[in-house]
Amino acid sequence: MKVSKYNRILTMQDETKIAFNAMTCGLAAVDDSFFDILNHISEIDYENLTGEKKELVDMMLEGNYIINDDFDELKSIKFRHFNGKYNGGSLGESVKYIV
Repeated sequence: MKVSKYNRILTMQDETKIAFNAMTCGLAAVDDSFFDILNHISEIDYENLTGEKKELVDMMLEGNYIINDDFDELKSIKFRHFNGKYNGGSLGESVKYIV
């Protein structure tokens, strides 16, 4: 696993830390255990995780804060862009036929 390139960490006025993933629009209030996983991602053996740590890693995977090593984020963004652009059911296609 690796850390997403699209994570942004914000500190609110009350010192609450917020993690935002620009790819998924994932937004979460986070604590030290979140940062511990981000900072030690290369050392995590997912298959042997249990309890709260496994649950947190699963949530981080779901929000794309961490991703599988073979996942290409840029390729995924390009795919989503072109899929939306050339999808026959999109508003862009409807407008073409009306004009």
